[in-house]
Amino acid sequence: MGQDALPPSDDRERRRDPRVSPAGRVRMTLPHPGLPFEGRLVDVSARGLRFACGARGPVSGAVVTLEILLDDPRRPEGPPTLVLDGQGQVVWVDPVGAEGLHAGVAFDAPVDVRQSFPGVRIY
Repeated sequence: MGQDALPPSDDRERRRDPRVSPAGRVRMTLPHPGLPFEGRLVDVSARGLRFACGARGPVSGAVVTLEILLDDPRRPEGPPTLVLDGQGQVVWVDPVGAEGLHAGVAFDAPVDVRQSFPGVRIY
C-alpha cells in the first residue's frame, strides 16, 4: 500500500483499491426530492468514497449524483483544483458523535473530470 492508502476500518467496507485522502468536499443530490447534501471528503478509491457530513445526510441505499471538489491543500479556501462528477449508491451510514454522520458511497461507473485548473495533470 502507498503512503496515502488507509487500511479498511470497517468490516462492511472492504475496498480492493488503495484509498487516498485528498483535501476536498463532496456535494450529492438525491433524485427524489432532489435534496442536496454537502460533506467533507474522508477518502476515495477507484470504486467509491467515504465522507463526513452533519446530522442531516443520505440514508443507506440511496442513489446519489455526486460532485467531488478536490482542493489545493496549500490554498484550502481557494477554488477547487479539480471537479469530478459521478453517480453511486450509499452503502452504509454511521453516526459519529458530534461530527454528525460518516457514509460510504460505491460508484456506479468511473467518475468524469468536469473541470481542472492549470497545473493539474490528469493521467
